[in-house]
Amino acid sequence: MNRLVLLGLAGIIILSACVNTETNDAVDENEETEAGQEEDVIVEEFEDEEDTPVNEPEPAEEEGDGENEPSETDSNPEEDIVSDEEQETLHVPQGSEPYLYENDEFGFSIEFPAAWRGLISIQQSDDAPDAVRSFIINYTPDNQFSHFFFSIDVLPGEYGEEYLEDTPWVYIASSEEYIFSYNIASEPSDDLLEPENEDKLIQLQTMINEELPHVIETFEVK
Repeated sequence: MNRLVLLGLAGIIILSACVNTETNDAVDENEETEAGQEEDVIVEEFEDEEDTPVNEPEPAEEEGDGENEPSETDSNPEEDIVSDEEQETLHVPQGSEPYLYENDEFGFSIEFPAAWRGLISIQQSDDAPDAVRSFIINYTPDNQFSHFFFSIDVLPGEYGEEYLEDTPWVYIASSEEYIFSYNIASEPSDDLLEPENEDKLIQLQTMINEELPHVIETFEVK
């Protein structure tokens, strides 16, 4: 009886060992399968990354590489030339005779007294509203500074003399194409108000109040 019991127990132990072995083998197979799947997934992911085209942004072009890329310092040479011509300044030289200024483009002349030589400069500008051209006479004693003195403004002839009413312009003369007027400085600049320039301020006031009216009388249309 005891022998049969022992044999029964031994059979149970052997069966248990076999079951455990099969279970462990199944677990190992599952683990190997899962590991294989993970490896496959990883491989597939890498293959996807390599095979799938990625729309990467194109690298930005470096500044200055484009043939047609405008430069910040580029400018229109023709505009510069026109600007230089319009802003060309004529410094009236020293001398003992009156200075006759003539302009063939607009057909006029004006005579400046000899005392103004070395004190004034003439500059052309197209900035005045409604004017075809402005001739700006600046007070430039010894070229130390520049102060607006008066201007001769050329306007289209169709405007008529009545157009100048209620404007700073004072009528001078007319031609078939143009109306000529002038405009006087209203206030002194900060430079002229400096104590060391008091004599120059007095000189300019004299030129405006006493001498300019006679200068305007010399204006002629050709």
